[in-house]
Amino acid sequence: MRKGTLHTVLLDLLMSIVGARIKAARERAVYGQAELARAAGITPNALWQIERGLREPRPVTVRKLAEVLGVEPRTLMTDGEEST
Repeated sequence: MRKGTLHTVLLDLLMSIVGARIKAARERAVYGQAELARAAGITPNALWQIERGLREPRPVTVRKLAEVLGVEPRTLMTDGEEST
């Protein structure tokens, strides 16, 4: 986590939480990182960075990941329950 303003610290925390949700959804769907990255049109390294909170995913990337994982994008971004 970077040191800095409260805003920076909160953004880092949010990115870590979103990354953990994406990783958990990937594991529930039994996808490997490389497989999910390929299906979503991003590099495995980009997915690795997103899952670890080192990179903020663009909205289009969140939508693609959610589509491949069969969940609503908000599931990856909030504490809400998955919609079926």
